[in-house]
Amino acid sequence: MSQQQLIDQSGYGLSIQASSDEAKAKVMNMIQTSDPKTVGHAIYSLMSHDLRQVLANITSPVLLLGASGGFSTDVQKVAMQTLYA
Repeated sequence: MSQQQLIDQSGYGLSIQASSDEAKAKVMNMIQTSDPKTVGHAIYSLMSHDLRQVLANITSPVLLLGASGGFSTDVQKVAMQTLYA
């Protein structure tokens, strides 16, 4: 994937990643300076490893972010919240 393809692809889902124009600009700035190969490896790792058990063992304060903007029905949203409650 080229740098431009990464930028274009990332722009498609930006509206569910950030709500304000300022936040969208910040995300796009990070995307524009990201290495596509590294992004690919990171996405693969995130999508192929279930870390819920490991996260449950952390004893220090942690801010866990979960993407739920792609879920449109109440049933989907509840199911997502249940996974990380």
